[in-house]
Amino acid sequence: MPNNRLPNGLNPRASSAWIRFLAIISAAVVAAGAQAASPQLNRILPRGGQRGTEVTLSFEGARLSDAQEVFIYEPGITITKVTPDKGGQKVAVTAKIAPDARIGEYGVRLRTATGISEFRTFWVGSLPVIAEKEPNNDFKTPQAIPLNVSVAGVIDNEDQDFFVVEAKKGQRITAEIEGMRLGGVAFDPYVAILDEKRFELSASDDTALLKQDSVASIIAPHDGKYIIQVRESAFGGSADSYYRLHVGTFPRPRVVYPLGGQVGQKLAVKFIGDVKGTFEQTIQLPEKPDADFMLFAEQDGQTPPSGNHFRVVDFPNVMEVEPNDSMKTATAYNGPLPVAFNGIISSSSADPKTAGGVESKSASAEVKYQDTDYFKFVAKKGQVLEVNVYARRLRSPLDSVLTVYNSAGAQIATNDDSGGPDSYVRLNVPADGDYFVRVRDHLRAAGDQYAYRVEITPVQPAITMAIPNFSVNYSQERNAVPIPHGNLYATLIRIQRADVAGGPLALSGLNLPAGVKMTAMNIEPGVDTVPVLFEATPASKVSGSLVELQATPPDAKAAAGIHSAFKQVIELVTNGNQQAFYTASVDKMAVAVAEDAPYRLRIVQPKVPLVQGGEIKLKVIAERAREFTGPITVRFLFKPPGIEALAQMEIPANQNEADYIINASDGAPVKQWHVLVVGSGDANGLTWVASPFVSLDVAAPFLSAKIANATVEQAKTVKMFAELDVKTKWEGKAKAELVGLPGNTTVEAKEITAADTKIDFDVVTTKITPAAQHNGLFVRVTIMKDGEPIQHNVGRGAVLRVDAPLGKDGKPTTQPVKAGDPTKAGDPAKPKVKTEKPAK
Repeated sequence: MPNNRLPNGLNPRASSAWIRFLAIISAAVVAAGAQAASPQLNRILPRGGQRGTEVTLSFEGARLSDAQEVFIYEPGITITKVTPDKGGQKVAVTAKIAPDARIGEYGVRLRTATGISEFRTFWVGSLPVIAEKEPNNDFKTPQAIPLNVSVAGVIDNEDQDFFVVEAKKGQRITAEIEGMRLGGVAFDPYVAILDEKRFELSASDDTALLKQDSVASIIAPHDGKYIIQVRESAFGGSADSYYRLHVGTFPRPRVVYPLGGQVGQKLAVKFIGDVKGTFEQTIQLPEKPDADFMLFAEQDGQTPPSGNHFRVVDFPNVMEVEPNDSMKTATAYNGPLPVAFNGIISSSSADPKTAGGVESKSASAEVKYQDTDYFKFVAKKGQVLEVNVYARRLRSPLDSVLTVYNSAGAQIATNDDSGGPDSYVRLNVPADGDYFVRVRDHLRAAGDQYAYRVEITPVQPAITMAIPNFSVNYSQERNAVPIPHGNLYATLIRIQRADVAGGPLALSGLNLPAGVKMTAMNIEPGVDTVPVLFEATPASKVSGSLVELQATPPDAKAAAGIHSAFKQVIELVTNGNQQAFYTASVDKMAVAVAEDAPYRLRIVQPKVPLVQGGEIKLKVIAERAREFTGPITVRFLFKPPGIEALAQMEIPANQNEADYIINASDGAPVKQWHVLVVGSGDANGLTWVASPFVSLDVAAPFLSAKIANATVEQAKTVKMFAELDVKTKWEGKAKAELVGLPGNTTVEAKEITAADTKIDFDVVTTKITPAAQHNGLFVRVTIMKDGEPIQHNVGRGAVLRVDAPLGKDGKPTTQPVKAGDPTKAGDPAKPKVKTEKPAK
């Protein structure tokens, strides 16, 4: 048998953590209010605040009475006070927003003494915040507001909110809304600006820049009052349809050109799409790459309420030089890779006979040719390149089509969408020479906002980690790590390798709470999802932190150049089983030590292997606190390749153990794995713990069998013979049973030894044994070793045909029934080959 001692001192037969827990559980009774049931955070109100101010927030949900700390994923907000109410449904949180806090969305979690809440968001803006005041749902009686404010409101079902501002002729008025972006419910806002005669001057539903959120802008045609209308686009809404409406004279460009730049440089950029027209600004770019950088235009001392998306990279920019609508006129770059090409698919007056444009007619019947852009670069044979178009990801309206040509003009790769409207090509360079990329819009659309960026980069090895969804259509269940004090918690980590060899990896966590140990197992070639076990030792204290995960090959040379990062995509506004309406992404995992849980789990270390084609019963034991008597649902988080089991089983109320049956396919890899279970029980809310790892050895079967098919008449006996091929000797006798027979049939089990080469069974039928062909018979051989059974299911697929006796006329006396007909008495039970439900 293999060595059973696991990393971090976890011995599956008698772990020190388990012994410590027994001492704790026997010495004290766990208080009813101190059980590790995670809090529920439904919303944060108000949904945002102005930077440079102090705000009091209401965190609302359930099981919040022991709130202790607020996790914020980015700097800029300082929490000075956390005051839960006694009812456990609200927490008053005092937050100071720094004067230079980044404008935009902040990720937030609430940590209580008993767990970690769902991920929610809070928004920071530059404008003072005022509240919507009802009634304001009539155009004739709008709520008066000043310019350059943010309005915090809510749209109930079929509600409309009207606001009135005063402006001078020539003044810019912009109304931008955060609705879907607040991450609450599927609220799709509509915004319009109207004059006093109710003529609509500008209206907006969805936008490329803000997706389902909207923005409307005008230049005031005269002095006077202007009405801002807000509603749900389909006149829906709810009590949870919160919004933040920013109304002011600030600039609101829709796109920036170029869409990226090189680190450390001063770059002149154009802000395009503002109602006042395009304007230019010089930007100092940061010293480090940032794929999610935001540019804020500044004009007349004001900035917009949200930024323009921009990429900061560590390689050079090349701007298109028109005309570049053919290979002959392609914008050329002869330097080393990587490089970024930048352009705009705009309308062109070029002659289609000499250009790559497509003729179209505008509303004024003026003939124009929609643009298509070419760039030339140099590559060497054997290079593996990624060619990425960044357009829609950076909120350009362009729906790109990317094509790559060789120097002879032959197409060698093309792509339209690649997991989204943007295009991607992986190019294995076939020969040294010049290559061309062409970019156009899928629908041949064009315009001054159709900016794009083509990045051509050598393939870079990368490892990305995330906690996979535990349940369908809800990404927030079990996506944080609350570890009960003195206990264990486990989660799955999905590891995605991009151009990284499939060897073993070492997983580590930076900034774990004091007293927390992390053990990752089964990071093997071909396995992309592994269980990770967290232990909060008795010396740990209730606390928490945001943890960075790293995964690297153990060999330093192999690890060189690999970028490793944790990236958790959280669905905030879902859309059934379709793509979510709105998501957020975080780069750290929330981990906390919580107060004691009222039970602990362990698996009794099996002494025998699980053989291919066989099954094993893993005994799961629960050690309970005195007052916790409820049922415990137990699951395998991780099942090794070729291993199957029920999705879950239960340790019944007032009981302390149950068997979890698992089985191995014929092709399960022969090797040692490490497995654990997680359990959930209702202790003033769902409380999760994990067992320590135990080793599970998958082995080749000790024997195989071949069963001869047989035929028998009802009420008679037939011998069924099986040839045995023993591959691994065993001591003593084994029990052999013929399984899968039809109902109202009996057969006695036999004993065999490792020296036997055949076995026969006397199959006894009755008058009511179903007359049919019964498939799927097999022999179950149970071999005892070290006091534990090793169960084999061998000789599968044998057939027993049962015939009705012939009458005097030579015909069957009864009508045969089809095997598997559940309406006939005595129909055979289906053999339970792979799984069995545990006894209650």
